[in-house]
Amino acid sequence: MPIDANIQVWLDQAAALDMVIAPYVRTTQATTFEYHLRVLREGRNGRSETQQQGTVRTSAGTATPLTRVSINAGANDTCDVELRLHSDQAAERVYRFDCPREGNS
Repeated sequence: MPIDANIQVWLDQAAALDMVIAPYVRTTQATTFEYHLRVLREGRNGRSETQQQGTVRTSAGTATPLTRVSINAGANDTCDVELRLHSDQAAERVYRFDCPREGNS
């Protein structure tokens, strides 16, 4: 879970069992973010890219889900998650994760 002075971002590991990408954010103060989620999967059967974006308002100290994205990644596929957060109070932050999978949580 990457930690910034005022924000924590992570992927829900329980959702990984269902091959679902579920990013969460927790802040020290109420904040409105614009987010952009990008999931890139590459493997024997080709390449796929999924993107979602939106706006979310957080409450101080509360874990807030951003979105949920289902993926279909084979055992030997590469799969990367990029999450960009932007608010009026701070510069854009970029977080990168490997896709969660059974056994690597």
